[in-house]
Amino acid sequence: MKRWCHAILVCLSLLTLTGCGDQLYLENADIPLSVGLDMDDEGNIIVVYSSPVFHEEASKKTHFEQSTALSFRQNRKLLNSQSQGNVIAGKIQNLIISKQMLKRINAFPILDVIFRDPKSEINARALVVDGSLEDLQNISMEDKGRLGIAIRDTIDAAHQVSSTVLTRVIDFRGQMLDNRVTPYLTEMRIRGQDYAITGTALLNKDGKYATSLDQNESSLLLLLQHQTEYPLQLPFTAPLQLPFTTPPNMAPSDPTMSQMNVSLTINRYKISSDYAQGRFHFEFQVDLTANLSERTFPFDMKTERRKLEQVIEKQLQQKLERLIAKIQHHRLDPMGLGRVAQAYHYPIWKQVQNNWPETLAKADIRVTPHVTIKSYGITF
Repeated sequence: MKRWCHAILVCLSLLTLTGCGDQLYLENADIPLSVGLDMDDEGNIIVVYSSPVFHEEASKKTHFEQSTALSFRQNRKLLNSQSQGNVIAGKIQNLIISKQMLKRINAFPILDVIFRDPKSEINARALVVDGSLEDLQNISMEDKGRLGIAIRDTIDAAHQVSSTVLTRVIDFRGQMLDNRVTPYLTEMRIRGQDYAITGTALLNKDGKYATSLDQNESSLLLLLQHQTEYPLQLPFTAPLQLPFTTPPNMAPSDPTMSQMNVSLTINRYKISSDYAQGRFHFEFQVDLTANLSERTFPFDMKTERRKLEQVIEKQLQQKLERLIAKIQHHRLDPMGLGRVAQAYHYPIWKQVQNNWPETLAKADIRVTPHVTIKSYGITF
């Protein structure tokens, strides 16, 4: 009987407790999904917040707030004073940095407050925007939904088709603190009322903008990085010297009619390294499986497949060599070859680690791809 009495008393006590003392209504919350950073002519930091609107009476789905101060933290304080509700910074999906700002300064020290606050969302996508942050407010979202979610999903979709890299805020921090690699971020362009992922922005060892890669070059960079969670999509051109088949009137007469798109999957990836005659030597050996997703010319795939594989191998090697030359020209290492040098040539690495990008610019880097066509679909 006593046990029942104790149980009843416990139940009555629990009924008096409240589980919603810290409840927060969405209508009274300000939840930034995107944060943009820029700099004015005086060197002040411009911060733009993009937050969804949950009020039923509101006609717009996205609310923008902007402030200017000497630091990110000071800007957050100003934005809190402008906010219509409690600011919750742990749901940020995108960290957008202006390209013009990165051309002037290293933005990494400004992000100190993000890494210092344990409530910050370190898995947010980090990207560079080619355009003004004010243009974010002009993007038409009538058919896209929430701006922050739409930008995040666009980056993920572009990465799945190998059009850009995928760098999160925590990845960006690791790249900046690692002298064996130089940073790389997704690049987005704003034109009028729309936006698009254009490729990859490469930063130098000082954290400043160095150059950009288009979508095809971004695919090649992913190949060199062995970041191939998804197949790489690349275009190639069939030379007119190939033995085209079927009726002559279907054979291409100009390069625009001899295009093919290939989906590449890495089967084997190896980097060989050496140090001789005062410089490093690296060789990428990559075995790939190719699936033809488009072919605009007639060709006998059953008997002449190897010739087409050789065409892809040659053009892929040329594309990779041009990309490597571009990277070396700007004294960068987004491929992370500094990790290979440290692992296999540590005594030499210790001597050059403080000026590794300059050392890599003098290195001999070669690529040897081997392609096997696995699927080519229908033939004509």
